[in-house]
Amino acid sequence: MLYHDSNARQKLFDGISIFVQRFPYPAYPHDGLLWLTGSYLPLIFILMFSPTVLSIVRSIVWEKENRLKIIREPLFRYSDYSFIFFFLTCYATASIFFAFMISTFFSKARLAVSAGSLIYFASFFPFNSVAQNFGEITLTRKVASCLSSNVALALGIKLLVTLEIKPIDLVSVIPIYVGIGVKWNNLWTPASLDDNLVLGHMSGMLLLDAFLYGLVTWYIENVFPGKYGVPKPWYFFLMRSYWFGQPRIKRKKRKVKDGEVTQNKYFEPEPTSLVAGIQIKNLYKVLFQSFCRISGLFVGRYPPTRGEVYVDGYDITKNITKIRESLGFCPQHDLLFNDLTLSEHLFFYSVVKSVSHKVSPVEIDHMLSTFNLLEKRDAFSQSLSGGMKRKLSIIIALSGGSKVVILDEPSSGMDPVSRRATWDLLQQFKHNRTILLTTHYMDEADVLGDRIAIMINGTLRCCGSSIFLKQIYGLSSL
Repeated sequence: MLYHDSNARQKLFDGISIFVQRFPYPAYPHDGLLWLTGSYLPLIFILMFSPTVLSIVRSIVWEKENRLKIIREPLFRYSDYSFIFFFLTCYATASIFFAFMISTFFSKARLAVSAGSLIYFASFFPFNSVAQNFGEITLTRKVASCLSSNVALALGIKLLVTLEIKPIDLVSVIPIYVGIGVKWNNLWTPASLDDNLVLGHMSGMLLLDAFLYGLVTWYIENVFPGKYGVPKPWYFFLMRSYWFGQPRIKRKKRKVKDGEVTQNKYFEPEPTSLVAGIQIKNLYKVLFQSFCRISGLFVGRYPPTRGEVYVDGYDITKNITKIRESLGFCPQHDLLFNDLTLSEHLFFYSVVKSVSHKVSPVEIDHMLSTFNLLEKRDAFSQSLSGGMKRKLSIIIALSGGSKVVILDEPSSGMDPVSRRATWDLLQQFKHNRTILLTTHYMDEADVLGDRIAIMINGTLRCCGSSIFLKQIYGLSSL
């Protein structure tokens, strides 16, 4: 450049532009604790698990060193393991029914666990008295004490050990110790000459305990169902309707007789060409200290004070079990299992509704894709957002061939776009169904409701189609 014209040099540099920028690099995070301990964390975890690993290695090699690993034998060497499995299965069955029985007396989970564990361990204490006075107690009292499954297990194990260590009389030159053990052929043989209690008694009593615990559970659940449920009279098991069902009322097209419906200008006459899926007659509910939603009356969560409700032709106070076979319910608060996925929810509730065929994965995928939940098919319900949980509850209510569906504020918690999409889907699924929907959104009632009923302070004020209500009240929109 020094030997060329200065003008040429100036023109050369005027046409060049220079742009400087730092090469992109993510932000540098710095955590002092991890910086200090990062290189030592693997060693720390190895040291944590080393005692367990080294203890196992030491125990196994010590058994080899002392030749114990070769001669080690099972605890019950002479007993039939099939009977031991049967005996423990009887106890497990009785324990499960015992848990069911205890659960009927409580409505709070924490209180039930605390009191249940106390009762469970307390039911073992009579064994100490029986063991101390074993020779003085009659056979009847010993068997009666086995009404507690824990006592029956303790006595059964006591007899099992006695037979295991009791030797067989063998005539042999070489003394060999062989225990009798428990087998199916000596199930009713006493373990000693001065005791006539046998393991057959224990096994039978465990099965009887399971039956009695289940019987108590069945009776209490029907007579005292708790806060949610319709109680039955104490003599319900003597009623023919409980075992064979209540006759279904005739569901046919008919004209409404004069006087059946209150004559009021705010009530549009019922259509005579349709069959009612839900019929309500003089329904009245007195509330004391609890809050009751009308949808809870229709599904049997609360008993009505007076009046009648028929769902699919059955009285809710007499045939609630039959009603639930064809009833779909979406409560205001989602009743979902946290540890089940969306597909498992649909399969489970289809089984509960006694669907004749097994729901295939293709059907499950179709229902989930309809509500835009297919990508969450294998996700746990606890990971869903509020709007997704509402969609899943609606799918459950519509699945299983439900003829009558009750949706309690189904679009609550949804954004406007999801709410509008849910409306379109409900319009598609309402055919050949009776759908009762409660809502606070008047536009939702206007779009979805063939007939709209408005309640104020628990009293029905008007009922009719959207056009009828608009004409009565002189409104352009609800």
